[in-house]
Amino acid sequence: MRASAALAALLLTVLMGATCAGPSGAAPDAGGVATVDAGLLLAVLVPPVILVSLAWLAYVFRLLFREPPEGPPPRKQ
Repeated sequence: MRASAALAALLLTVLMGATCAGPSGAAPDAGGVATVDAGLLLAVLVPPVILVSLAWLAYVFRLLFREPPEGPPPRKQ
């Protein structure tokens, strides 16, 4: 699970850098200023944040509302 989270973070970073960085290699005197489009930045960042939040909430609710195991508790050895 941690490997998939690391892969998702790497992919998100690469995609955000590739799509939001603006033009690269422009000469400074040509007036090309690399700006970040706010709408694109939101489109790239918001869905993963929402998915992680929903996964965290599902985990918390599963911990809170799961049924207790049947029978006596296991003995420590």
